[in-house]
Order: sequence, then structure tokens, then C-alpha cells
Amino acid sequence: MTIDDDGFLEELRQEFLAEACSLLEQWEEYFLKLEETDDKAEQVTNIFRVAHCLKGTSSAVGYSEMAAFAHIVEDLLQILKKDPSCLTPEIVTTLLKCGDAFKVKVAFLMGKEKTDWDVTVLAFDINNYLISFGHAGHDTHAAPAEDQNLMPAGPSEETKAESIESDDDWKQVMADVNQKFGVQLTEEHMHLSEDEIAKVIADQQSEKAQKPAAPVIQLEQVREHKEEEKKAAAASASAPKDAASSKAANATVKVDAHKIDKIMNLVGELVINKSQLANRVEQYRDDHVLEATYSLLEKTIRELQDETLGMRMISMKNLFLKCQRAVRDVSIKLNKNIEFVQSGEDVEIDRSMVELLTDPLLHMLRNSVDHGIESQGTILLKAEHVGSKIILSIKDNGRGINAEKVFGKAMQNGLISPSVKMSDLTENEIFQFIMMPGFSTAEKITDVSGRGVGLDVVKTTVEKMNGKVDISSQLGKGTCFKLILPLTTSIQEGIHVKSNNSSYIFPTEKVLEILSGDKVSFITDPNGLNMFKYRETVIPYATLDATLGLSPDFKISKMILIMDVDGKNFGIGIDEFVAQVHVVLKPINEIVRTSTGISASCILSHGGIGFVIDTDEVCKSVLKNNKEQNRLAA
Repeated sequence: MTIDDDGFLEELRQEFLAEACSLLEQWEEYFLKLEETDDKAEQVTNIFRVAHCLKGTSSAVGYSEMAAFAHIVEDLLQILKKDPSCLTPEIVTTLLKCGDAFKVKVAFLMGKEKTDWDVTVLAFDINNYLISFGHAGHDTHAAPAEDQNLMPAGPSEETKAESIESDDDWKQVMADVNQKFGVQLTEEHMHLSEDEIAKVIADQQSEKAQKPAAPVIQLEQVREHKEEEKKAAAASASAPKDAASSKAANATVKVDAHKIDKIMNLVGELVINKSQLANRVEQYRDDHVLEATYSLLEKTIRELQDETLGMRMISMKNLFLKCQRAVRDVSIKLNKNIEFVQSGEDVEIDRSMVELLTDPLLHMLRNSVDHGIESQGTILLKAEHVGSKIILSIKDNGRGINAEKVFGKAMQNGLISPSVKMSDLTENEIFQFIMMPGFSTAEKITDVSGRGVGLDVVKTTVEKMNGKVDISSQLGKGTCFKLILPLTTSIQEGIHVKSNNSSYIFPTEKVLEILSGDKVSFITDPNGLNMFKYRETVIPYATLDATLGLSPDFKISKMILIMDVDGKNFGIGIDEFVAQVHVVLKPINEIVRTSTGISASCILSHGGIGFVIDTDEVCKSVLKNNKEQNRLAA
């Protein structure tokens, strides 16, 4: 084989591996749908097609071991396709494990896994099923160790008969193959097996030219491709789409995720450069041409930013499928009757966040099955897009969490000062203790058993994404975990303000209004409470410096930001409002983030550093300070 042929084969293999990832996602989806519907025939047929495609294509690109295992799986699916009533939960579990094995093999071939697979046990289990259904199983021990491909010599006569629809179809396929690969297949080859036909093609190609031909594509694969084209054409005729949609579908291309990330970083730098240019434009206000050009540039950059961000966004469907699979496996293992309900799987989120969310979400769901629900119940997984946030809810109707026991355990572990009473904390603040490292390892608590193990990792992961976890629970009624996350971790729209000569960025969606400090009437309270009247209500007030722990002294600021955090309103005093900006978020030291209510940093238009405010922490600080003042006054 020449260098060009080697490159062509490698290109085919990479395309196959990318396609295999998509096929295996469908594989899991079809199986999970299988257990939710009474009409199993359609789903089994879909699963069979996936296995058949994996077998044929992997064999065509030289992955014989994968093709061999796919052939064994296909044999079992062939039986189930004829009689779906043979399906049992045990068979479904085995076939799902086969899908996992295929994923491991694909990851290994893509260089993402360091260890190859071993499917001996799975092949043995499938052989046992084949024998139990009255079919001869494959001998998994007959072949030498280096050639244990588990592949029979060729398809059975029954399989061949089913795959042949008409002689005319075969003739057309052979004509296409002859033209594409420069061989001469005739009618006498029609009823040969796939392996035999592949050998004939290879022999004819090697005899014809000195230069070896491109890798042989098996006849069955080409024929199947033709059938798919016919089906697609028929579907298009029965349900026509508009020309624009068809054109858009045809224009779809696959792009490496790393390239999109690089483009996103460049767009971020472009946003910074635009902000710096804005300062220069301000100095030439009389130049209307320059001003118009800058306005056009600003609009173009905004659109580029939105489109680039859109390329990074993916639906949460695949993540939800993994969650459904995890709930199914744990419920079967623990012999619990769990109804899994999901909604919002089409909500889109930054692809980098999906990867970070997978393990925490699966851990929380397994905890709900294992420790939340006793014998039967319902688990709800919901995703919703609220403003610039994504809210993921994991809710069960199990035993719930005992707040008193959690508080006592936290007190026992020294997480709470002995002077603090349970009434001083909200339920959410109490439940946050179960997410502290090692909270439930010293002594088991019946109503919280296991919920603390690993939840500290969940909290840490979510906070790294500038999100937070809220917990609510009622004894005997269930528990709800809410993961509140930003839509993306790259760029944020915010309000640029100054306080004590430092620059800060508040998320735009959290700021309701900006008031002048001299127009606000503060309430003079003998107990020293910092409050003022806003739209017929009295809300807490604190300076930004005070909430960040920089200056505890009370003062009336020049300007006041009216904040809305989860329905709670409060005022934050600042020295100056600068502008509404788009900033590229940069990571910040973990100590600074957790101790001061600052979530990230950014580079401003003048080249200086700005700090992005964690409004949830600021809100908590304001309310806590006023609550403490109320408690001391009482």
C-alpha cells in the first residue's frame, strides 16, 4: 500500500470513529426507549441497524476485532428482531454493556483510552442466550489468542436470504461497485457471502494495477447506503421541506471542538480590543465617519460573538440519556421501582460545561436512587433556561433530609459556632453542610445516609463554573437539588462600576436600577439597621466595600445599585457607574473567590483589571449582616 493509500485509510477510519460515537449514542437511546414502550419491534429494528452498520463499516476499515464482536451481537439482535417478546431486562442490560464495550473500543482507537477492551465475558453471555434460543453459539475459545475475533466464517443462509431483496437491486449495486473500484462483479457473484465478495474484489484489484487500490468497501455496506438513500428520498417526497432548510442541512460540516474553542478565545480578545478602541473613538466625537464605522464594527463583533457562542452550545440530550441509564442500572441493582421523568433535554449549554457536569449529575442521581427513595418512587430531572442562567433540578419524592440531624452533625463536627442557633440559619444554609468534605463519614445518619459522600466534589465543580447549588427538602416528601449555572463561562455582559478606585463588574441581569445616593431616604433606626425605602418596600443596604470586607463603616454612597437575587432586593453603594460592557472572564485565585464574593477577573478597555462580582455571595453577606444586627438588637 502506498503512502497516499495509507492516508486515505486513516481518513476513512477517523470518519468511522466519529460516526461510531453518534451511532452508540443512538444505541443507548433506542434501548432506553425500548423499556418505555409496548411496541418493541421498531426499537429492536433500529438497534439491529446500528449493530449491522458497526459490523460492516468497522470491517471495511480494517477493525476486524470490533467487527467480530458486532457480528455476535447482531446474531442475538436478529433473533430479538423476529420475536421482541424474547427480550428480558437481563438481555437489555447485557446489550447495554455491549454498547459500553463498543464505546471503550472506539475511545481506545481514538487515543482517548490507554487500555484496550476485553469482551470475553460479554461474548460468553451472548452465546448462552443464543443457545437458550435454540441457535448454535460461537466458539469463543476455539481461535488462537492472537486471532480471537469471534467471527463466524460468513452469514448464515437465513441471514443472506433476508438481506437479498431482489436480483435487480443486487445488479444495480454491483454496477456501482464495478464503476467505483474498477472491478468486474457478475451475476455469479450475487449469492456469495460478504467475505467471499470482498476477497473477489481484492483479488481483481491486485491483479489489475501495480498501485494498490483504496481499502475495499464491502458490498453489503454499499447496498445499505443505497437503501438509505432511497428511504431518505421517499421521506423527502412524503414530507417536503422548504428549500432553505434543505440547503442548510446540506451545508452542515463537522468542526473540531478545539478549533471552536480557539475561535472563541480570539473573539474574546476581539471584544477587549473593541473596548479599547471605544475609548479612542470618544476622543474624536466630531468625526461622524469614524463614529459610524465604529458602530458598524461593534454590531459585527456582537453578531460574531453570538454566532461563535452558538457553535459551542449543544443540547443536553446526550447528558440526559446518560442520567437515564444511570438511574435504570442502579434501580435494577437495588431492586427498586423507580420512575424517571425528564424535561428540558433540548436546552442548550456550553459543551465544556456538559463535560464538567456529567460526573456530578450522575453522582447526585445515584444518591437519590440509593439513599433518597426507599423501595419505589419518582425522580425528576429538569433543565430550564432562565435569563442568562441554566437551572438543573434533581428532585425525588423519597424520605427527605432531616434538617435537625444535619445541624447537630455540623455542630458536632465543629462546622458551626456553639453560639449559633438553628433558627439563625435558613434550611438551605443548613443543608449546605452535607456538601462539606467528609461530612457523613464519621457516623451514619439514617435520613442523610450517603448524601454527604462525594457531594463536596459536586459543589466544587459547580462553583468552578461560577454556579451554585441550592438544596430544599421535606421529611417524608423528598429532596430537590438545584444546580444554577451560567449559560457560558467565557463572556459575560455586565455593569462596570467603581468603588474606592477599584473596578468591578456586576452581571447585567441582576441589576434592576441605578439610583443617585442623594435621592434615597435612609431609615434612621435606633438599632443601627441599614435600610432604605424603595418602591413602597424597605430593603437592606450596604456599601460594596463593606460586603467585600474592605471597609465595615457605614456611608451614603454617591450611587446605589438596586439588586435582585432570587427575588430578594437590596441596595449596594458604589462611587461611580462607568458603562455597560462585555467582558471576557478570566480565572481568579480560589482563595480570593471564596472569601470576598468575587467570582472572576477580566481585562477592561483601558487595559486595567476588573473583578466580577458574585452577586449571590454579596446578597448573602448583606442579608446576613442585617440579620445579625437584628439579632443583636433583639
